[in-house]
Amino acid sequence: MATGPQPSAVPALFPAHAGVSLDATARWLAPTVLSGGLQHRTFRLSRRGAALIRSWVRGARPTGRAQRALARALTDAGLAHPRPGPGRGPNPAEVTVVIPVRDRPQELTRCLRALRGHPCIVVDDGSRDPAATRRAAAAAGAVVLEHPRCLGPAAARNTGLRRATTAFVAFLDSDCVPHGDWLARTLPHFADPRVGAVAPRVVPLESRGSHLAAYEAVRSPLDMGRREGLVRPGTSLSYVPSAALLVRRAAVRSGFNERLMVGEDVDLVWTMIEQGWRIRYEPAGRVAHDHRTRVVPWLRRRFAYGTSAAPLAQRHPANLCGLAMPAPTMALWLAVGAGAWPWAAAAALLGPARSAVRGILAYRRAGPRRPDDGVTLCLRASASATLGAAVHTGHAVSRPWLPAAVAAALCSRRARRLLATSLAVSAASAWWSGRHADRWRPAFFPLLLADHAAYSAGVWWSCVRHRTWRPLLPRFR
Repeated sequence: MATGPQPSAVPALFPAHAGVSLDATARWLAPTVLSGGLQHRTFRLSRRGAALIRSWVRGARPTGRAQRALARALTDAGLAHPRPGPGRGPNPAEVTVVIPVRDRPQELTRCLRALRGHPCIVVDDGSRDPAATRRAAAAAGAVVLEHPRCLGPAAARNTGLRRATTAFVAFLDSDCVPHGDWLARTLPHFADPRVGAVAPRVVPLESRGSHLAAYEAVRSPLDMGRREGLVRPGTSLSYVPSAALLVRRAAVRSGFNERLMVGEDVDLVWTMIEQGWRIRYEPAGRVAHDHRTRVVPWLRRRFAYGTSAAPLAQRHPANLCGLAMPAPTMALWLAVGAGAWPWAAAAALLGPARSAVRGILAYRRAGPRRPDDGVTLCLRASASATLGAAVHTGHAVSRPWLPAAVAAALCSRRARRLLATSLAVSAASAWWSGRHADRWRPAFFPLLLADHAAYSAGVWWSCVRHRTWRPLLPRFR
């Protein structure tokens, strides 16, 4: 699927008049060594380059080709984020909102009420009562396009995309209610001509009430969290949902893949990234979403999300696998879970030893503050990576690999230990990620297990249906 012109024809330099701020993960390992970002990249800088970055953090802006090239490298590595100047980016009048809908006239009315004043295109994807959709759209002055039968959300969005004439299009689901400043927060990122899409944060419309509503408030797959960043497969921001997504129309002329009934948004984002477009996530812009709060529809939706795994793995084999991490780290946590302590000890010593050697060879030449700084910092990074690998391994065993893990646990005591450890790690990680929400309840852990089981069932079903095990296979790096 082609998504329009290649961004190679667009200027590669960091946009003029934009500021720069460092990511929360960025750390100065030495006066001229900056580390952090999406995949823990390390930049060794000249003294002038390091001084420039510090001046940008204090409020200065990159000027000249060399400075703007450095700012682009930092933002592409996730070490920094752009801060567009005031008044930069397109005007909200240049945005057309496309809303696909099917049988939800009340939710559509609520959504259109929040969008009053914006040009909207409502695409009725085969509703049983199309007259109700027409009435809701007419009351808000929106254009209505109709499909005689249900063709899927991808086809509905493409129909609206083809009708739009503005330079930018905002895709918004009918069960969403945007906050008043969502466009003002997200549109400035389009001042960068290489940004093809920007996603606001999707927050719960209502987080009180049932246990499931409270669970969705902190564990919804539509909510990508509090931290802004560049979307990149294999990172904590590996995708953004199309429930609320702003796109540059020239970058997505062919739209979504209509053969995908689920996961079409992930496919679009990954295709744009492969072609060189930047996709940014901006949590300062917010859109409220009416989460599912009934158990059966919720489980059915989680299962449907899982069924996208095989088609996505076939279309983007480098972006989706069961688990990706260094082989020694994976061996360490699998050995710990299985109770193979001698092997676990050997694997545990290998990572820090490699990190110590790296610290001696790399950071002493870069001028650490003290002779042991390079080794200390590398050992800290190794410990952090090992802890992160434990979370990823537990997540893999308790989510995509869950059916195989349960089957093995019925036959093996070590497999039972591995499964119990993985479930505990996954639950602890889920609790930690939602610790500031003040909504955690004892029912969250059974719901977490049901969430994993439904998603895993969908993954395995898609693997059998598409005759591929690629989404389940680990990748050593």
